[in-house]
Amino acid sequence: MPSMMFVFFVFFISLYHMLAAGNNVAKVTMMRGEAKIKLKGSDKTSNLKINDWVQEESMIQTAAKSFVRLTFNDQSQANLGPNSKLVVNNFPKDGPGMISVIEGQLRAKIEKDPLKGEQENKVVVTTRTAAMGVRGTDFQVLFNGENNVTSLLTFEGNVAMNKVDNGLGMDLRAVESSVSSSDAVAVTAGQFSGSSPSMDVATVPVKISPAQFGSMKNNDTLESSTASSKK
Repeated sequence: MPSMMFVFFVFFISLYHMLAAGNNVAKVTMMRGEAKIKLKGSDKTSNLKINDWVQEESMIQTAAKSFVRLTFNDQSQANLGPNSKLVVNNFPKDGPGMISVIEGQLRAKIEKDPLKGEQENKVVVTTRTAAMGVRGTDFQVLFNGENNVTSLLTFEGNVAMNKVDNGLGMDLRAVESSVSSSDAVAVTAGQFSGSSPSMDVATVPVKISPAQFGSMKNNDTLESSTASSKK
């Protein structure tokens, strides 16, 4: 009898860790400086390190002159710049992921899903003043918490963007409805758009200069200094 109890205990512990691991959606694969992470339901933050796993609904915050690259299970990347904060709301295998940019700069390279149609979002991104739908794209979002202005620049592909009043309070269904509405704008490669509380809709996308575009596209670590990485 004791041996059966021991086997059951080992099985239970193994099952627990398997289920817990299922929430691990991204790994820290590059980092510069300092960053902290806060898990769902926790009031405490801990230091983030290379090779740490990130669970759904985790909040990550970078310090000044710092940078973190998250590589998701599908090899999509989310690069968080200095003095920035984001929440990985979810990133399921069988549906759209959702990321909230609370402050600062996000550069993301989202892999296309070959099993999904061209009109289906792979990831949605929100700030306080914008909702964005992404299918398979390289883009950059900057959110300024002082004036609540959201800026979007697309490097590859197409990002649908709409002005919203409280993007951080929206659920996935509301975001997808917003970015598919007639008010949304399509921001294609080389184009810029913005959204702020004073606007009714996001600005009409405009091209930026080729020199500026090239410089920003090549700076995917969001700073000119060399970052340390571990594969």
